[in-house]
Amino acid sequence: MEEIKYDSLFIGFVFMVSFHNSAKSILFYRSGRDKSLSLLKIIFNVSSLICSISSIPFFLIINMSLEVYKRINYVQLIFNSFMMQSLAAYILLLISKYEKKNKSDMWINVALLVTRAVFNVAYIFSEIFHHNVGIEGLYLMNLTIIIDIVIDAYVMVRFIQILEQNNRQYYHFYYNYNNNNSLKIFNLIIYWNVLTILISLFYHSIIGISIFTNFNINNTSIKLSKLSFIIYLIQISLSYLVTIDTEIKLKRVF
Repeated sequence: MEEIKYDSLFIGFVFMVSFHNSAKSILFYRSGRDKSLSLLKIIFNVSSLICSISSIPFFLIINMSLEVYKRINYVQLIFNSFMMQSLAAYILLLISKYEKKNKSDMWINVALLVTRAVFNVAYIFSEIFHHNVGIEGLYLMNLTIIIDIVIDAYVMVRFIQILEQNNRQYYHFYYNYNNNNSLKIFNLIIYWNVLTILISLFYHSIIGISIFTNFNINNTSIKLSKLSFIIYLIQISLSYLVTIDTEIKLKRVF
């Protein structure tokens, strides 16, 4: 009973944060900020909002029918997929905002996103038609998590490379024009995005651990509750990290 109380409290926090950041993302989109990034922010936060709202019936309805349970589960499954896919697209799209001349990045981004989408859609169909997560669904879920971790690692490496290149490229320009603060702002934005990727990597790793825990280990509810708390906390952090506006600051720097 106590575990349910804390889960409902965490979901309430996720709901409030998602609602706030959804509205903020829509305002960014309407104000003329980067349309592609703002749209992905909206999808991420609205999907998180719907997932949190759809969890409420589990705490309010005591004797929930199997049919209602399945429908709610399908809603959560679909919008959680939207949330995770938009997060992957957002992280990959960040590269093109700082490194526009490298066309290989574009093809790698497309390949990773398409591969992730294929595994994700296959998992959804497996869940819907088999009505449970069997060996096939678990295998597809694990492949999707692996792709997410590969995306995080790839973007992390690219951002480190971009940071080093821009420090060398723009150092003399900013020094000569007494505009060294702009370089510091640029580095701060890159570090902020690196922090977002690190949290995303941690998030995907925790989800992988929770999948392994649920399917392979007879854990106590206390351990599962701790994992749920960590997942909710990271989801809240990601919502703020993704939503915060860094695009306008980048335009001011350059």
